[in-house]
Amino acid sequence: MKGMNRRCAFRLFVALAAALLVASPGSHRRMLTELQEIADRSGTENPYFDFDVLRRKQAELAALSPDASPATRYNLLFDTGRHEIQLGNCQSG
Repeated sequence: MKGMNRRCAFRLFVALAAALLVASPGSHRRMLTELQEIADRSGTENPYFDFDVLRRKQAELAALSPDASPATRYNLLFDTGRHEIQLGNCQSG
């Protein structure tokens, strides 16, 4: 999975660099604005790069009622652990 993300990130970087070479100053500003908007949204939309998704999963787990089904508890524990590991918290995961 990491290799795939690195390849995608590299391709994105090359595409952006190529676009910068031919872009006018106005389009460059628009691109920077778009990239900033993507970065701002990543905390709530991108589970691979930010901690908001993990905090949300931890809150769901804390709020889980004691009589919740084992399948629900398992799925929430699994998702929380997976997010911990993706963010480098292997011990917690």
